[in-house]
Amino acid sequence: MKILAITPNTGAIAELRIINPLRALHRKNKISGYKIVDYSLSQLIGDNDYYDALLIQRAAPNYIFNSLNKRKIPYLLDIDDNLLANASYRGLKAELDLLEGLIGCSALITPNKRLISLLEKYSELSLYKKTIVVPNALPYPINIEIKNNQPDKILWIQSDISALTESHDLIINAVSDFSKKYHLPIVLIGKSVLNGITLPNQIIMGEIDFSSNLQLLEFTTTSIGIAPLETSSDEETLDFIAGKSDLKILLFDGYGHPGIYSHSPPYSDTSINKDCKLISNTYASWIEALEYQYNYGWRDIGNRTREIQMERHIDKIAIDCWFPALNTNLLQQPMQGKAIYEIISSSLIFDAPLVYSHNFLARIGINKQWMQFVYNKLKN
Repeated sequence: MKILAITPNTGAIAELRIINPLRALHRKNKISGYKIVDYSLSQLIGDNDYYDALLIQRAAPNYIFNSLNKRKIPYLLDIDDNLLANASYRGLKAELDLLEGLIGCSALITPNKRLISLLEKYSELSLYKKTIVVPNALPYPINIEIKNNQPDKILWIQSDISALTESHDLIINAVSDFSKKYHLPIVLIGKSVLNGITLPNQIIMGEIDFSSNLQLLEFTTTSIGIAPLETSSDEETLDFIAGKSDLKILLFDGYGHPGIYSHSPPYSDTSINKDCKLISNTYASWIEALEYQYNYGWRDIGNRTREIQMERHIDKIAIDCWFPALNTNLLQQPMQGKAIYEIISSSLIFDAPLVYSHNFLARIGINKQWMQFVYNKLKN
């Protein structure tokens, strides 16, 4: 079985949900090979290889979904965020191209059940019957040494800007005051963690690739990992946040760094939160949690780290979850890469004006249900 995966880029999300799982399946001889291409599909031009399954990540351009749907070509769609909701702290609109993918995919893959309900709420589609839950997993090294040292810094990792609104200032103040008290550096990893705000003792590492991030967590000295999420905001912002995953627990406690997590659905309803530090978003709660992890929490993290690594190692999740999902959603017959490219590119020629108009309306905030209705009428 050979897999073709279409992903927006080769960044952290692709590493987590596409590249690492396929790499693990190939290493374990569960699949014969795989190819990963971006949304341009240019890597498929002249590709004579045959593929047995098609996996698409997130909200691909509408013409990709449309061309596959029209020809009833089965594909799996992996979604790890509630991309149909607008969060007030983000400068991005809901990704409505996802609707065509949700309608046409033969199987929807999500990291948790909660996200299925949220996607159903915003799409008004029934998705449960064709959804397969595949939790996040990481390529933890074998026999990793569990650190037993007092933390010497604070780690704050974000793939995007921090998911905070009303609680922003009080959490910033708590972390800043604690950092000043113990002279602990605050290491910020991500494209724009705090959007220009300066913290005491801060070290800005900026955006680093996912593999380097994992290497840092493996080899750096013991740190306190912080993962704040907003818990008091408008409904749509909270629905976007609720669609997030438990990745930060895998990164922090999973690598032996005592973490602190807002008591929000991504952390409160995961199976790996046993003995993790989940707290309310108050100044006092954050100070208390920081003090505990600095003075005591690091002493007994070993067992928790080992349990997380056993439950969420990429080899286990790839074989137990990803392989069955792929194996039960195969193409009717193997297809050459160049044939897939020709099918999709020919659709682009006819659909491009509608696609561009649709995307423009989305950017200026036209009501998404009305816009999708009009788009479908024009398209058909």
